[in-house]
Amino acid sequence: MPPDRGTAIRLENVTVRYRVPHERIHTFKEFAIRFLRRQLKMAEHLAIQDVDMDVRKGEMVGIVGANGAGKSTLLKLTARVLQPTGGRVWVKGRVAPLLDISGSDSESRWGGAQAERNRRLLRPWCEAGLARGAVSRTFRE
Repeated sequence: MPPDRGTAIRLENVTVRYRVPHERIHTFKEFAIRFLRRQLKMAEHLAIQDVDMDVRKGEMVGIVGANGAGKSTLLKLTARVLQPTGGRVWVKGRVAPLLDISGSDSESRWGGAQAERNRRLLRPWCEAGLARGAVSRTFRE
């Protein structure tokens, strides 16, 4: 069912499957040769399965999980970088997910400081941007 007016993002029964080589291939040349000779054995990796989610306009959402849980895949779906293999994704307006921009020092930063740094990195690409300190104030509240 399409989202109502107050919904910014809706995922319905979303599934993403990746096909990956069964064995490690070190070069593109090796990959191409095996592919052309039909010697490439692929395995299927299920990144996310049957996910339902609604995000209302104005809501902030954080996605937390273990490595390999599908967090980046979920964000790529909402950013329209990736299409689902099953289900439907509706996105109204612009979405700016914070994908892979945490630094190597991220473990030494608390969430608000890292979010503030990410805001500064993304500001040139955001239409309105967030006011300086708005992210930190939100985390304190």
